[in-house]
Amino acid sequence: MVEVLGAEPITSFPDAVFTGDFAAPDWAMPDVSAVEAFAATGLRVVNLEGRPQLDFRAAQGLSRAKINLASTADAVRLFDPVRTVFSAANNHWEDFPEVDALPLAAFGGAQVAGLRDIDHVRVTLGRRETVIAFFCFPNTDPLRWRGRRKANTVTPSRALKRLATLQAAHPDADVIAVVHFGYEMSPLPYPADRAWVRAAARLGVRLVIGHQSHVVQPVEWFGDCLACYSLGNLYLPEGQWFGSPLSYGGAGDLGLLVRWGGEAAELATCRNEGGVVTVVEGAPAAVDSSDFAGMDNLAYARFYRERLGQGLARQPALLPVLSAYDAFWGAENALLLLQDGRQGIRDALLKLGLHRARSARQA
Repeated sequence: MVEVLGAEPITSFPDAVFTGDFAAPDWAMPDVSAVEAFAATGLRVVNLEGRPQLDFRAAQGLSRAKINLASTADAVRLFDPVRTVFSAANNHWEDFPEVDALPLAAFGGAQVAGLRDIDHVRVTLGRRETVIAFFCFPNTDPLRWRGRRKANTVTPSRALKRLATLQAAHPDADVIAVVHFGYEMSPLPYPADRAWVRAAARLGVRLVIGHQSHVVQPVEWFGDCLACYSLGNLYLPEGQWFGSPLSYGGAGDLGLLVRWGGEAAELATCRNEGGVVTVVEGAPAAVDSSDFAGMDNLAYARFYRERLGQGLARQPALLPVLSAYDAFWGAENALLLLQDGRQGIRDALLKLGLHRARSARQA
């Protein structure tokens, strides 16, 4: 059920529209009226990469090792509050001190999920009971994820166990997973993440919505489960974010909208055109998964490795291509430790002045 602060809760919607990554600074507020029109009376599910700040100009990011993202307090008012769920399950929700962030009670009635203590919502979409669960994987912010207290950052194996628990608790409901995973600017899903989606589909999950790469990735069916690996950006403008330059070379201006009514999915394309987000029916060419659809985990890992060598996929240097998080005993923990160790070395070099903080194209 969607809890609405200060109003009668709305628990039934004709459908839900899932959007890409969103952050709205006070120096570049968007016009999202076309997205609102597309969502109409449905539920909006928005990944809020930049948590609103009480005073945007005075905000001070906590990390020197990445671009810190935030939104102005006015950003949450761009969406119909009683029909919006914002996801906090991402690697930027805790970029700024909790004391400086806009309190959840000031979100105008919109629900915030993807928190440690609120990891899912229950609604009716069409005529079907639906559970929407929100997760962030540790690879999106190596090392620092272990100190998180608010955002629902969990290991892939724990996320699967949680989905199984929700499925068992609500046997007649459709289960949807909204997941922050993968690597920035990669047009292809990381193999272990794709294998995770396949495992979620075996549990009975009907829809997986992915975030994090900031570019649109392909969509793929696993039986009755639709996997949308990355919706790209709804709106996340290029520019100076608290002193750090962010640029996608224009690639981050494109996003995917997914309308889900419990029976079928409708895809649409949104684009940031100078601060105005436009919407057109149909999906961009980037969602074509025909090159790898139907491949098993090992075959896709080989395919991905080839594309990586050709510069057609992206991931951090010195990390292995893992076909699945359970590819061998301890595989998941080994990958997490590798990423944490790599980030720890990088943080140490930053403190010594021997490394520069993340530059353009790295959010």
